[in-house]
Amino acid sequence: MKPVKLFIVVVIAGVLLAGCSLDPNHSLRVKNQYAETINNLKVGTVSFGTVASGTTTEYKPIDEGSYTLSGTTTSGNPLQGSLSISGKGTHKWTMTVESSGTITIKED
Repeated sequence: MKPVKLFIVVVIAGVLLAGCSLDPNHSLRVKNQYAETINNLKVGTVSFGTVASGTTTEYKPIDEGSYTLSGTTTSGNPLQGSLSISGKGTHKWTMTVESSGTITIKED
């Protein structure tokens, strides 16, 4: 009888562990090192609103995928670009608008 009980415990444990996959759980924040404030900053449909020069936003949840950036500087120049978010498990990302206007992204 013990081998049957052990077999049942092993099967139940296997089913429970197989159901616990690592779904992607990503979050993104924006660091603005550009000389101007960026207005209406969006990464895909995720809105970061107005990001003042020299500030960093709070993290916001974002799905895995490729995204288009949009926004406008206080002088009216458009901010455009794209980025990709991927990876299994939990990841926190920082997108930086560099002083030169280039966009970089790194995992924290």
